[in-house]
Amino acid sequence: MSIRRRKLLAMTAGLGGMLATPAVVRGQAGTTIELWTFLDPNGRGVRAELLKEILTQFERDNAGVSVRANIIQWTEISPQLLRAARAGNVPDVVMLYSPFMAQHVQAGSLLPIDDYMRGWSQARRDDTVVLPMAKDRQGRTYALPWELRVFGLLYRLDLLRQANLEPPRTLDDMARVAGALQRPGLQGLGFSFHTATSTGPIEFVMPQMIAQGARVLADDGSAAFGGAGTERVLQYMHDLVHRHRVLSLDTALMPSDDVQNLAIGGQIAMLSNGSHRLTTVQERSQPGAQWSFMPFPSPDAARPVPASLQGWTLAIPRRARNPQVSWKLIEHWTSAAVQKAQAVRAGYLPTVRSVAADREFASGLNAQFRLPEIVEYVARNPLNFVWPENSDALNEGIGRMVQQVIGNRSPIREAIAAGERAYNDLRR
Repeated sequence: MSIRRRKLLAMTAGLGGMLATPAVVRGQAGTTIELWTFLDPNGRGVRAELLKEILTQFERDNAGVSVRANIIQWTEISPQLLRAARAGNVPDVVMLYSPFMAQHVQAGSLLPIDDYMRGWSQARRDDTVVLPMAKDRQGRTYALPWELRVFGLLYRLDLLRQANLEPPRTLDDMARVAGALQRPGLQGLGFSFHTATSTGPIEFVMPQMIAQGARVLADDGSAAFGGAGTERVLQYMHDLVHRHRVLSLDTALMPSDDVQNLAIGGQIAMLSNGSHRLTTVQERSQPGAQWSFMPFPSPDAARPVPASLQGWTLAIPRRARNPQVSWKLIEHWTSAAVQKAQAVRAGYLPTVRSVAADREFASGLNAQFRLPEIVEYVARNPLNFVWPENSDALNEGIGRMVQQVIGNRSPIREAIAAGERAYNDLRR
């Protein structure tokens, strides 16, 4: 986002006005709540800046209350919370990535928030998105998303236009378009299957497996990766690296942030990533670069690949010291005003349905990114998948399977068996 656009938003709306909420905590002077977050509110970039403004406005609205941010690597928040819950030393509010929610719901490490939500109007409850993995079998809710994202294909719109190419609709198109764009210093595709830092295995490969008819998990929860559909997906991944040569093996095994930085530096034309990264990639790219976004291409243009709607949620751990104040922070963060500010400035998909229909959300960079179309696509083509309790194990198992194949370390069927063993061992 340009500095000019930020100033225009500030002048026309006023950030304080957009972020203010009527909910005020009284009688809580001298209270400090601890937030576990992967974003540093003192960091650089629009996402960090927004977090700082959200926390600052909350503290202004609630005199005597302060928020202490404990910054933790995003892949470590979930396991650290499980350990903290056993030790009884938990934060007041924690960010959890939605695929990891089921594990915490099952473990009982989170506080249900239904009683707090009963204080809302029916209109607000109906307007707020609640992700299925944040509920238990009795229907109790344990977290609310503060942002939503869909993983898909970020692509250089300017490069496609210069080459008179259309965005790819099928997997075959993606290989062809990537090949047409590729030249010395510019790689056609950027995917990361570095399982410690990337969710590419569960965000790209798994929906493709499902689109090709794979079960993924058996009725007893064990891995069921095998079958002709998965074999076709893995053969395609192998071909991207070794036949089409539009994805280098080095890139595919890089940490996800490193692959993103290659794209920002003008060295990748199309990038697998989430919609939440669009503004960051656009802001940091070289002058003249124009990024847009689309759902992942599918094997068959007539059968779109299902879209996995995920998000970072806010939850209150059991035994949190200040649950009432914690709820007020969550209430503030998920308000329509804050959600609109995030959606307009950072390109987040809003967690409040009415914001998605707001004309400001559908303007400027969000229109270039095609985010209003993405919202409609997700509604039409949701990923109907029951996430297991240990989703990071699923990411690891599928990722190992992909790494075996693209690295030519084993034949496809042996790689599938190795991936199944890895998941079954890790999930216990």
